[in-house]
Amino acid sequence: MPVFHVKGTTRRGKPFSVRFEAPAQSNLQGWCVSEQARVESVRQLPLTAWPFSRLPWMTLVFPVLCYGLYLCSAQAYWSGFDLWREPATRSAYVRLEREGVTVPGMVTAERFTHLRGARRRTLEYTFVDPTGSRRQGVLAPVPGDLGASRHDLRLLAGAPSTPGGGLTVTELPFEPSVNAPFRVDDHLLGRFDDLSRELRRRLGLLAALVPVLAWMVWNVLVRTGSHWVLSRSEPRLVLITRGENPFVELEEDEEDSDES
Repeated sequence: MPVFHVKGTTRRGKPFSVRFEAPAQSNLQGWCVSEQARVESVRQLPLTAWPFSRLPWMTLVFPVLCYGLYLCSAQAYWSGFDLWREPATRSAYVRLEREGVTVPGMVTAERFTHLRGARRRTLEYTFVDPTGSRRQGVLAPVPGDLGASRHDLRLLAGAPSTPGGGLTVTELPFEPSVNAPFRVDDHLLGRFDDLSRELRRRLGLLAALVPVLAWMVWNVLVRTGSHWVLSRSEPRLVLITRGENPFVELEEDEEDSDES
């Protein structure tokens, strides 16, 4: 049932601003008329049609929903940046395949660092370019970023490298800043394309999952508060407040008047 935000005054003139969960606006307006309450405004909150209203366990899984939303949003953010950088990275690898030369390099360090919310294995490598300058870079199990001299560790073929081990570096002779810590050929470009397709599939899944999780979190949040079931039979009406029920005093006054 959707949630409505209602403002008005009670029979005794006490102002209220509360939420109602009701099948339709006419149902809650009819209840307000029966309570002799004056309604000033009624606004249906967007995207609040929620099929889990009578399932109390939804509030128990709310922290899980929030964490899932945070995690999926962060992954979607990074995946979007990776997809945006992908054409430039592939273009550089194509240039390396056509014009690059290979030089020996060496793995200098192996680290386990927190990268994008997870502890990941990274390798640092170094090589000497044709000018005699020593250059460095990083291999990490995430899509590469040539601007940061980072390359995807998943592209490295063969046995995993260890500190002190050698590797083949491909570089452009007249532009050594464009380099890759592996031999660039058709097989590597094929692995790069496979990872790109996997990235697109993951981003498509996240693009569908994030709105669903956001909708679920929003619906739990908008129903947070004290719940007062006004009508247990159909149509079912639930008053949602941040504190006491502003209409309770009306019921007490009616009981007092009946006793007198």
